[in-house]
Amino acid sequence: MLIRLFVILLFTILSMDGGYAFAGKIYITKEKGLEKQEERLVENFSRQLLNNLRGKESAFLPAKAAGGLKGHDDIVVALGEGALKEVLRGDGNSPVIGVFISRSSYADVLSGVSSRRKVTAVYSDPSPKRQIALIKALLGEGASVGVIKSSSTEEEVKQAVITAKELGVRMQVADIQRFRNPKLAVDELKGTRTLLLQKDKELFDSIPLDTLLVLAYDLNNLGIIGYSSGVVKNGALATTYTSLDDTVKSVADIIREFDSTGKIPVPDYSEYYSVVVNKYVVRSLDIYERDEDAVKKEVASLLKEEK
Repeated sequence: MLIRLFVILLFTILSMDGGYAFAGKIYITKEKGLEKQEERLVENFSRQLLNNLRGKESAFLPAKAAGGLKGHDDIVVALGEGALKEVLRGDGNSPVIGVFISRSSYADVLSGVSSRRKVTAVYSDPSPKRQIALIKALLGEGASVGVIKSSSTEEEVKQAVITAKELGVRMQVADIQRFRNPKLAVDELKGTRTLLLQKDKELFDSIPLDTLLVLAYDLNNLGIIGYSSGVVKNGALATTYTSLDDTVKSVADIIREFDSTGKIPVPDYSEYYSVVVNKYVVRSLDIYERDEDAVKKEVASLLKEEK
């Protein structure tokens, strides 16, 4: 009787804030040959994740070894497209979370491997829905956006079009395949006030990012909604993006859910996100200036998001 009471008490203590009763290990793996900046990102992510999941037993493994893990209670966190691909080539059965990977890259990885294990991902690129809501929050009534579509961004554009209709944002789509000169695609979007830019290799192979910034912003006075905070610093108007802290919180939530239910959610954009606005571009485009927290609150309100 005393032993039973002790076990119940121990489980209760571990389940309180600051500790959890975890069943299995978390294995973190990464790609080979990362640059120094990428290595620092991996180190910071791993440290923050393990701090967030205090009490979780963890280990670092090469991607090939992680791919062979066989334990339904363990979970693998694969950092980067290459690491995820290598893990899924293995014959293990431990569930996997892909991190630092875009939606299109994740789809490509899964289409190229055959794996029966549970797999999910936290997409690194911005949610198209939030990007459209950001445009609405910045421009209000009369908001409009253009986007240059390629074969690799069709799904993102489809989501953006649906949200634009819901929020009353006029949207115009130019297909890169229809234009021999990408400048003509930008010219077709002159009637809009913003350009929704996605990280699209097919597009950037046709026209470099810096050239696109000049064509859209300098020549056509379009506010560019970038795909990262770095693009905003380099002259884009604004973006929603997933910071390192946002990514850590999303991955930690997935692991907690898995530990308590044995289930993992479907791949999706991070539940947590940040907003950055280039105040100099806001002023040059004569847009009403507000702080980033206020803009983010309006984005969440437009999408009826809780977080």
